[in-house]
Amino acid sequence: MERLRTTAAARRLGVHAQTLRRWADEGLIPYIRLGDERRFAVSDLDAFLAGRTGDAADVRATAVYARVSGRGDQMTSLAAQELELSAGIEGELRVYRDVGSGLSEKRRGLNRMLGDVEKGLIREVRVTHPDRLARFGVAWLERVLAAHRCQLVVLHPAPSSGPEELLADFMALLASFAGRMYGQRSAAGRRRLLDAAGDHIDHEHPEGAGDGQEA
Repeated sequence: MERLRTTAAARRLGVHAQTLRRWADEGLIPYIRLGDERRFAVSDLDAFLAGRTGDAADVRATAVYARVSGRGDQMTSLAAQELELSAGIEGELRVYRDVGSGLSEKRRGLNRMLGDVEKGLIREVRVTHPDRLARFGVAWLERVLAAHRCQLVVLHPAPSSGPEELLADFMALLASFAGRMYGQRSAAGRRRLLDAAGDHIDHEHPEGAGDGQEA
């Protein structure tokens, strides 16, 4: 008979390890002890999950993730995202926010949310649009969530942002790579790189060009 340690057993149920310990102490799930560690039979875990799916889901929260690229007027969009995502949710709700590029890997809200998913605290992650979660790699993030028995819900499948925000994200990525290559890590150095890139784009695509009419 296959038996799992507490952490692996909790992951199989999609809950936090402390929740599993509480259920075990309450006699809801049988276990044996090997020294100071508990061991849970896979068959007992699956039976518990099949019989108490609703209860097990209720102990985990629904997460809403909202992101905008910058401050100012976009903060209104951040509040609107939270309001739309929170509508109709029953049970525990956790809200995670970021103000920053969808290309950034250092978003504190996103990383905190993924940490809670790994702990088994989240059963569902909701975003308004796929690019609110990330510019690229949404399918990979969805696989990470699924590995922890967490579902990704996207309310609107089409991207939400226009070309201006996408260009701003691209420029930030360009500045980051150029700064690493040339050692220009200061804010002034990055600003010079962004200005130079912007001048290049304006030169390549002057206003009025590309309208399909011949001179």
